[in-house]
Amino acid sequence: MTIPEFSVKRRITVAMFAMILVVMGVWALMTLGLELIPEIDFPMVMVMTQYPGAGSEEVERVITEPLEKFVGTVSNLKSVSSISKESISMLMLEFEWGTNIDYAAQDVRDALDMVMPPLPDDASRSIVSKFDITMMPVLAVSIKGMEDRRALKKLVEDDIADKLKRLDGVASVLVFGGEKREIQVWLNRLKMEELGV
Repeated sequence: MTIPEFSVKRRITVAMFAMILVVMGVWALMTLGLELIPEIDFPMVMVMTQYPGAGSEEVERVITEPLEKFVGTVSNLKSVSSISKESISMLMLEFEWGTNIDYAAQDVRDALDMVMPPLPDDASRSIVSKFDITMMPVLAVSIKGMEDRRALKKLVEDDIADKLKRLDGVASVLVFGGEKREIQVWLNRLKMEELGV
């Protein structure tokens, strides 16, 4: 007896097998745990420091290299990789698996507290955060326009970024680039000498 003949002559048996398969499929679907990104704590810490107006080579020399020396003393550190871009330095610290990442992040903060005085005054305080795949940026936007770059940055920080931060589901908004107001004082050396300054 072939399968088509069996299916025609034993309709109830075939229907029961089909029902059993459907019920088992629904049960498996209900009990199957699905996650797009499983919860894994990567043993990584990120250190980000902003140095507005500095080129990538200057950021490397003045920010990244001193920070690498100080964080290199942290225990259980496996490797250090860094990215130096215009106005920003990022260090990725990878620790041995099994390291308590909360304690490791605190050790990095303690090490950085010792390095803060040698960094330039314009450099921001280093931000230390545990690497979490859910914290990766979902969207990066580049804005260009207006002739006055300071006015553009102020517009982005005061209007656009503030409104984005208030939206549900937005964890943070970081603004990079642009120009800050700078006052340059040009002194007349002869007048200074006359006044004894």
